[in-house]
Amino acid sequence: MFNYNNLIQATDSNIFTLYSSQENCYSFQVNNIRWKQQIGVRYYYYFLNGNKTEITKLLSSFNNNVINFHQSVYIESAFFDNFEQDDIAVSVDSNLFSEKEPQVVYRNLLSELHDFMDRKQKKYIREQAVTV
Repeated sequence: MFNYNNLIQATDSNIFTLYSSQENCYSFQVNNIRWKQQIGVRYYYYFLNGNKTEITKLLSSFNNNVINFHQSVYIESAFFDNFEQDDIAVSVDSNLFSEKEPQVVYRNLLSELHDFMDRKQKKYIREQAVTV
């Protein structure tokens, strides 16, 4: 097994808690890795079920950037245990207004992740400006 520790600049872990319109509570463990250097052509959000099995991945908006903001994000939750590829496709592509609970929660999660990573990117840019 390959040891990635020498490629990692920083890591952090957060818990996101989201509620559905039916007042169901969903918890998401979000692990962010900032790489020291570019490790691949593209970076993703990886969605894992409760057994840490990848259910799907979604291309992040931090690809092909010139600021060296190399990030991978791993989201783990039992929410994805019964998640179907159709739930993802409907959430992202075809019906943005679906009120099915899995799609609503997934869309809200994507919005939270985007805001979270946007704040991280802005902080990174500020820190880099200070060192230049």
